[in-house]
Amino acid sequence: MKIPTSRPRARRQAWLAVAAASLLAVVAACGSSASSDSSGSDSSDAPKPGTDKTVIAFVRTSSDTYQAAWQRGVKEVLSEQGYDVKFVENNADQAEQNSQVQQQVGTNKSPAAWVWMPSDAAAGAASLKALHDTGLPVFQVNQLPTKNTEQFITAYAGVNDVINGEASGELVLKAKKQLEATGQIATGDDAKVAVVKFYPGFAATINRLKGFEDVTKGKGIEIVASADDAVDATTGYQAALSIIPVIKSKGVNIVYAQNDASASGVIRALTESGFTPGKDVLVVGGNCRDDVSDLTSGRQFGTGLQAAQLEGTFSAQMLVNYFANPAIKAGEYSAPATPDALPEWPKEISKFNYLPNPPITADEVEDAKLWGQSMVDLCSY
Repeated sequence: MKIPTSRPRARRQAWLAVAAASLLAVVAACGSSASSDSSGSDSSDAPKPGTDKTVIAFVRTSSDTYQAAWQRGVKEVLSEQGYDVKFVENNADQAEQNSQVQQQVGTNKSPAAWVWMPSDAAAGAASLKALHDTGLPVFQVNQLPTKNTEQFITAYAGVNDVINGEASGELVLKAKKQLEATGQIATGDDAKVAVVKFYPGFAATINRLKGFEDVTKGKGIEIVASADDAVDATTGYQAALSIIPVIKSKGVNIVYAQNDASASGVIRALTESGFTPGKDVLVVGGNCRDDVSDLTSGRQFGTGLQAAQLEGTFSAQMLVNYFANPAIKAGEYSAPATPDALPEWPKEISKFNYLPNPPITADEVEDAKLWGQSMVDLCSY
């Protein structure tokens, strides 16, 4: 999950208030909320694709490298199947995206489907309902739907940030074992962990932390420091600097950053503060992006192989499969992490369709592959 790289705190707090109002309005309009147990739609209720062979995707700006790679994956798959795609971009601004939805819905066009990548899923709930009310398929991508909005999507196809957090938790447990093996912490003692997170209130922030805590609970991992608003190298650096005194005083052994861009900033801050990342402090990133130099150099302990272009490929493939067979199976589909080739896709897609995110340690990077492509290529863009 790539989180937007700039959002003033005041604007974010204002939108959290809007989010609450939006969700209350949605629930009031629709009665009881949709279940959050991955239940799916009855196939007979699945909306038919629109008459135009164009997909309209509401997405974040392609000036972000992750987003640009995601769009390339989407375009490649849809083009091969004879579909056009129109990317309606916003600059990490839910107000702008909500206005864009109003404009597109107002044209009365009949796209094959809407693709919904909200900047703030909760604050965009009313816009999601507006897309649903057109009677056309709505695929949410990149960020799981918030509670009470699952009923407004035809399907979800993309990353699962809980799974992402679980992969990071597995890597932190491996890092703890390494520290025990080298005698840096005594066997059975807790590892002291600092967490450098995305924006407060974002679904990805919450879901990644949930997955992380689910895996590490009761296994000797103690979170002793945390910082927010870290989404790229610059903000990761600033967030890490803000907790360096705590990292020193509490004897932090491991830092978990929710993506590798922010992990890069963490590594810089640690280095400037007298630490040696990869030796006295081990850094785990949430997902690879931009390049793998911190991993191959040993400055970073590990990451999740969540590749931007493959995420776009996967989301578009689920769309294509739906166009061929507009039916939805209840439940979840987790695509297998096959190393050498694409998996065999299901003919009937599920309500929730998830990209794999295998945890990879630094010494595995150069040989790691997913769906026929090397990790080095997938994570360098």
